[in-house]
Amino acid sequence: MAEEKIDPKDFHYKSVFEFVDKFLVTMYPTTDNRMKNVAWSPTWWSHPEVVARIDGLWKRYEYLRVKEPDTALETFLPVSYTHLTLPTICSV
Repeated sequence: MAEEKIDPKDFHYKSVFEFVDKFLVTMYPTTDNRMKNVAWSPTWWSHPEVVARIDGLWKRYEYLRVKEPDTALETFLPVSYTHLTLPTICSV
């Protein structure tokens, strides 16, 4: 059974850029220790392979926020961490 889509007008974050700036960076702050493991490109948006992953994460977050509000973060955070620590995102 296919998941029901939500209307983009119901998204909390209106763009992938807003999602990154107001949510992702607050969930995964950079520390001196983590900088050894996660080094975001200051121009992450110029890398299509990174934009594709983050765009998917944004849409999944919005879906979970609406459809599964009680467990959305519990479901979302481990998955997003996996994507955000992949070499394609960390080493761009």
